[in-house]
Amino acid sequence: MSVIKAIREYLYTCPYLSQENINIDYLGSEAKEYSVDKISCEPIIKQYVDGSSIRQYQFALTSIEKYGSDFNINQKNNEFYEMFEKWIQTQNTLNNFPDIQEEVYAIEIIENSSQITRETNTAKYQVKLRILYRRN
Repeated sequence: MSVIKAIREYLYTCPYLSQENINIDYLGSEAKEYSVDKISCEPIIKQYVDGSSIRQYQFALTSIEKYGSDFNINQKNNEFYEMFEKWIQTQNTLNNFPDIQEEVYAIEIIENSSQITRETNTAKYQVKLRILYRRN
């Protein structure tokens, strides 16, 4: 299984996403959709003389949500991402990681959620994460 597919499967274990459709590298124009997207980065953080390395895989969870002048809708969007970020932190503490066929030791939020674009009735939100793992 590919890393991005393993991440998608892992995200389905989140109680806030279990009933949602999560795409890979695709986000439509209608609310409510989610996408998990690979982020380009330097994969090797540290290389050891024995050939092993500490690596990272960066990705983003992006969504398109209803948006407008209604305070409750916008608050709900922000609350979802706050709960999701807390869930990620809890999974990290529990050592519950995506099964990427590597020795994963952390999943981290590298950039808190934020609204990245907005239209009249919809807005895109995104949180950036990374998986840290050791490759022998």
